Amino acid sequence: MTNIDWDELRKAVADIETSPEENKPKSVDFILTNSSIPIIAEAQPPIPDNSYATRKYLLEYVKIYNSQSYKSEDVKNLFKSVFDFLSSDFNHLRKSLTADIHELDACLSARAYKATLILAGSILEAFLLDWLSEIDGKNYFEEPYKVKIYRPDGTFYWEKKEQLNVYIEQIKEIERPDWMESSEKAHYIRERRNSVHAKVCLKEDEQINEETCRKVISYLKDIIDTRLNKRQDELRLK
Repeated sequence: MTNIDWDELRKAVADIETSPEENKPKSVDFILTNSSIPIIAEAQPPIPDNSYATRKYLLEYVKIYNSQSYKSEDVKNLFKSVFDFLSSDFNHLRKSLTADIHELDACLSARAYKATLILAGSILEAFLLDWLSEIDGKNYFEEPYKVKIYRPDGTFYWEKKEQLNVYIEQIKEIERPDWMESSEKAHYIRERRNSVHAKVCLKEDEQINEETCRKVISYLKDIIDTRLNKRQDELRLK
């Protein structure tokens, strides 16, 4: 991250946003305040030990940058360091998940079907927690995930919710309508993982076999690819 000059980055964002009416740059505060995350206008450079805050912060700059038609070579070079960081970060995530999926294949080959379903659910949960951490700029691997609960009188409070079904529904709401199909696949994986529980296993109609495991692995790959391919498209230097 040392190759990114935060002050220069802010200036670049302001310089590439030109008002068609006045033909002059708008202020950086105007640009950032009107971005999808208004609070970023008041944000300082992210705390170094929170990679999710950094990722969220830089992704907002990427969105602003890609929305512009005018980009000088100097601006492109500055943003190139941002794209390189984010691309390498996502590639690292893809490689890590790919390694986990290979381990899934090993479990399947050994006919360890229960282990396969448990591992698939664990991978899905980690993947969604990483996604939510990125969206909120918080590390939910180190702090609890909370959702806003509204009271009948309109007030609200925050309640800890650390269940896979909650993560799935939260992503579904944030990414709708693009993630509607993927959310159904995610719930299928969750249900199959839960089927490994002792009480559920005793039900005669619960199938834990190779066919189920192959379907779960296929769905998991689809879910991962949906997000990472979308992010790579967003990060492509235009």
